[in-house]
Amino acid sequence: MTVQTPLDLAHAAHEAAPEDDALRLRFHERLLDAELVLPVAEETAAAVAPRVFDLSDGSFVLAFDRD
Repeated sequence: MTVQTPLDLAHAAHEAAPEDDALRLRFHERLLDAELVLPVAEETAAAVAPRVFDLSDGSFVLAFDRD
């Protein structure tokens, strides 16, 4: 069983009715309120470098709303 986070639920609602501006805004609100986990490639005392994935569409950084 997969546990749905508030961000997952807001995204599913928005995907089900993409024309609904209130649902779109609710998703963005949940995204802004979420504590995100960011995989790092390198961490030093001075800085943290996120792990960057280079794909054919461009470079991406992943973030997760749970460990």
